[in-house]
Amino acid sequence: EDLITLDLLSSGRAIAQLGSGYRAEEFDGLRVDRATSPARMLEVIDILKLAFSGTSFNYSGNFYQIPEIEVTPPAR
Repeated sequence: EDLITLDLLSSGRAIAQLGSGYRAEEFDGLRVDRATSPARMLEVIDILKLAFSGTSFNYSGNFYQIPEIEVTPPAR
């Protein structure tokens, strides 16, 4: 929602840069297998695209499950 709000305030000029982490401590602290990082990032990108669509959605992937939800305000 914060990124969509920024996108609206900037008339669609907001650019998101995503990172999946790289330090072992980051993964260890969250009990996440570092080898799954690329696949997790791809799922996050899919989820963000759905969230920015302006319609309600649900998501069921290998790592993330999201029940029916609508993110507001809709992106530009």
